[in-house]
Amino acid sequence: MDDKVKEEDRARIEQFMKNLKVDEPASSTQVADMLNFTVGDRGMTLYLIWKAIEKQYPEVDIVQVLRQVSWDRGLMPTSEWGEVRTPAEWMMKAFSRISVLSCKQVFTELNDQRATVVFERCPHMDAARAIGAPPEDVGRLCRDIMIACDYARIKPYPHLKISFPDGTCGDGKHCVLTVELSNEKAAE
Repeated sequence: MDDKVKEEDRARIEQFMKNLKVDEPASSTQVADMLNFTVGDRGMTLYLIWKAIEKQYPEVDIVQVLRQVSWDRGLMPTSEWGEVRTPAEWMMKAFSRISVLSCKQVFTELNDQRATVVFERCPHMDAARAIGAPPEDVGRLCRDIMIACDYARIKPYPHLKISFPDGTCGDGKHCVLTVELSNEKAAE
């Protein structure tokens, strides 16, 4: 790449990179801010696609299309998870350092019968709100489109059930996701 830099621009580019501090380690706050931006971008992009297609092609049920996209996206990682017997195991597969930092997740239960995580924020919904999405659209983006990802991730494990007992971030508050053993027994 260095050989592609125009000589007359080299000093300006080097100063720009120095000002951005790209060679310095990022603080946890900076990492969280970066994650909020990138995670939120997915929600904003889905919202903008939804509204553009809804306007240009009203005959298309774009909410259903995007729900299916979210469902398919949710199923993707589960093929690599292997056996998951308990709610705790599911949570430890479904969530990561990235999600904890970007969504300010707090785990309040993590055991073999029940696991609960509180999302104190949702970058997807925050991004939609930031571009002026009305509250009813934010709610639909969450409940009718993006939440399909979570339901898809539980689908391969019929002995587990997922719920959002206190509503979602799309409702304008925090989100509580709970996974419990269902009436069916876990795989032995």
